[in-house]
Amino acid sequence: MISLSAAAGALRLLLASGLGAGSRQSIGVVLCGGVVFSTLLSLLVVPLAYETAARWTGAHPSRQRARAGTHRQDAAELPKLRRNT
Repeated sequence: MISLSAAAGALRLLLASGLGAGSRQSIGVVLCGGVVFSTLLSLLVVPLAYETAARWTGAHPSRQRARAGTHRQDAAELPKLRRNT
């Protein structure tokens, strides 16, 4: 929402006309382009980098589910241990 409102605010600069419009249009291009680029970066690249790092380090959810099978057996034995104490 913030990115959308920032791009909409810079749209006025991008569509400027009249005296000094050239400098305003160049600022509008930089602002709109930067907001769009940073939004795409945060929505696409950062999650993909996180996913890649999680797979590389072994913290990926699919590997955690595979490890969880051993924890279920331990959890089933827990009531037996509690009865003995």
